[in-house]
Amino acid sequence: MSYSRESAFFFSDSEDRKRFFRRMAIRDYRFSTWLRLVAPLCLLMACVGFASGFYGEAPRHLFAGMRSQYPLLTATLDVVSDYADNVIFVVYLGVLVQAIAAKDRCKQVFFFRFFVGLVGVLLLVSLVKGLCGIPRPGIPLPAAPLSFTYHFGSFPSAYTAQIVALALPLVFFFRKRWLHIAMPIVITLVGFARLWLGKHHPVDIFGGVLFGSLILFFMFRKARGVL
Repeated sequence: MSYSRESAFFFSDSEDRKRFFRRMAIRDYRFSTWLRLVAPLCLLMACVGFASGFYGEAPRHLFAGMRSQYPLLTATLDVVSDYADNVIFVVYLGVLVQAIAAKDRCKQVFFFRFFVGLVGVLLLVSLVKGLCGIPRPGIPLPAAPLSFTYHFGSFPSAYTAQIVALALPLVFFFRKRWLHIAMPIVITLVGFARLWLGKHHPVDIFGGVLFGSLILFFMFRKARGVL
């Protein structure tokens, strides 16, 4: 199998290529690894869905009452929803700076693939939002396909998709134990925050997990079976 174009551009010798593809092949990571990362959020959304519905006004009314009862928690989740992705972006920026300073070709290509994959995922999410035109909580049906407006852009959750797309590559590439612990917590907090704040229905969060996970296809699909 031939090497990808970005690999030919970044790598100066075959050892660099081999080291990169060994890491990117993620042979030690299977479906179970992905499942462990997204399962807490998915289980939480399933519990909410079976208790009050996966779509509709019941989940919105449930969390509207809770928001008034727990203002501090609401303020905390609001901060998490708005800034968790920015913190992880800083981590990626640090990876890029370190990779350039150390002339680490593996991390440079990792960042390149991550950037392309993230842009692809977010563009796809925006397209699906506009095509489906699903009303946000509090906005009555019917849907408004092709509207491309905020009020009819509930499915899928872009914030959830983005945090999943940010978290998964870090875990799969760097293989650090603390990332296996921290990233599921971050994913769960952001996804739950979107529901708590009345921005999405439970089904929207599931959609965000699904579309955000597609970044693994963008980043790692060419690496499988190369070596």
